[in-house]
Amino acid sequence: MNRFIEGANQIETPSPNKIENWRPQHFLEALLVRPIDTIQERTFLENFTDEDNAAYILTLLATTSGGQPVLDRQFWFERLGLKLVRQLIFDAAGDILTDARYSNWTYYDNVPFPKQIEINRPKDEYGVVITVVKMDINTPLTDERFELQQPAGTELHVLGAAKAETAAKSAPAPPAKKGKNKK
Repeated sequence: MNRFIEGANQIETPSPNKIENWRPQHFLEALLVRPIDTIQERTFLENFTDEDNAAYILTLLATTSGGQPVLDRQFWFERLGLKLVRQLIFDAAGDILTDARYSNWTYYDNVPFPKQIEINRPKDEYGVVITVVKMDINTPLTDERFELQQPAGTELHVLGAAKAETAAKSAPAPPAKKGKNKK
């Protein structure tokens, strides 16, 4: 079945089908690391070394409205080349929301970017591995690139809606190919 999926950016009720819990911001926060807010976040640097790792860990603490510090994010940099190898994003209770790991850094148009990104969302119970095959840096984008139309022959699936409601919104099938039918 070919499905075209629509849904809210925020999960209202988690679905038992884990793929329905994916949200664009989960990928965006792993792909585009948010800069440090030097006014709202305090930083601490740790030199971490064990049998398998030699990394600098930059921990960021945010301040609640009540003035309490809370764990916000951690960045792990490998010590030899100072490349980002891991980013942890935490919720207000200090639990891991996103554990993103970066490897095989490659230059694209003189811009370093990881060729492989592993995104794990333990609370949402899913993980995704992204492998960059081709990348174009700073190419102009038109507004049409951000408008995704439902392809012909697909069934619209609205996350959180009843099945009968979404079945009525199917796109028309593509026209049949002309030619001889073989039996």
